[in-house]
Amino acid sequence: MDVENSLQQLYFHSGSVRGVAFSPVDRYLFCSGAYDGKVNIYSAKKCHLLGSYQITTLSLARNINAVRFTSDGQKVLATTTVRRLAVLDVETGEQIFAYDNCKMLLLVRTD
Repeated sequence: MDVENSLQQLYFHSGSVRGVAFSPVDRYLFCSGAYDGKVNIYSAKKCHLLGSYQITTLSLARNINAVRFTSDGQKVLATTTVRRLAVLDVETGEQIFAYDNCKMLLLVRTD
C-alpha cells in the first residue's frame, strides 16, 4: 500500500519520542529514538517499521535524547541521557560502537 499523500500515525515506541531524523540519501527512510531506549527505522513510503533496536538494557541509560543519520546514510547515531553515544548500522541494526561518558564541548568565540 502506497501512503505517500496521506497522513499516517506510527505507534512503535512505548515511551515518548525524543528525536526523529530523515536519511540524507533515501527520502523515505527515517528513524526515531524514544524514552523506551529504542531506535526505530521506518519506511515513510510504505508506513512500515523496518527495524527496532534496543540501545542498552540499563534502565537509567535507556532514554534516547537524539538520533541522526551519518552523511552517507549507512549509520544512525543515538545519544542517551547518561551521555552514551551508540552507532547503529542501518541495514543490519547491529550496534557497531558505543561510547560512554561523552561530554559536550562548547566553543565560544570572543571576537
